[in-house]
Amino acid sequence: MIMEIIKTIFIIFVLLNLIIVLHPIKPKLKFTLNIWKKFRIKMFFEIIGLIIIILTVFMFLYFFVPYMKYGWLNLFIKEGGSIAIAPVTEASKSPNFIIRIIPPVFFLIFLLAIPPLAKIEEEIFRKGFTKWKDISIQSVKFGFAHMIMGIPLAGAIALIISGLFYGYKYRNAFISSNKQFNDKPFFYAKMISEDKAITISTTYHALYNSILVSVLLILSIILIKSP
Repeated sequence: MIMEIIKTIFIIFVLLNLIIVLHPIKPKLKFTLNIWKKFRIKMFFEIIGLIIIILTVFMFLYFFVPYMKYGWLNLFIKEGGSIAIAPVTEASKSPNFIIRIIPPVFFLIFLLAIPPLAKIEEEIFRKGFTKWKDISIQSVKFGFAHMIMGIPLAGAIALIISGLFYGYKYRNAFISSNKQFNDKPFFYAKMISEDKAITISTTYHALYNSILVSVLLILSIILIKSP
């Protein structure tokens, strides 16, 4: 009973944070739609390849390297995971039909909040970093920052790969854009190039998270009918 209360508190906490991210709702939804419009088939296959690589690295570390399968969320949920996902997926298994309705609603809101969340992370970890040394350092920070969400060490290390990928996309977009404005004042060219580069890395980041959350959304809808 106590564990059920804790899991419910986790769900409410994360849901409130997603709602805060989407406030004010109208411009945030407009931003989400604009990012979704930038999704391309080529990007989709790139992200699928990235997901496969990250999952492969994660599974290897998780199952074959000692101490890699633990994060702080294991203290509350045996299987661990992320505070943003694990309590909700647990709710999908509930025998109570009303509780099983919560996950699809949650993941739908999560889906809408992904682009604004991705932009925040990209501005923190990618903006202004175009040298590979800096990109590498930021990618390590990016991976390990996810341990705040309770993910295991294996997940944090695997996510360094996605950080490098987004950093690569940011760097390429920045350099390409900067060349177009080399006849403009330095600060103007830098500002425009950074904005374009952040948009590109945010789009890739948002697509990655959208694919994962869409899978969870579909699974949670299927599980609603389960006894």
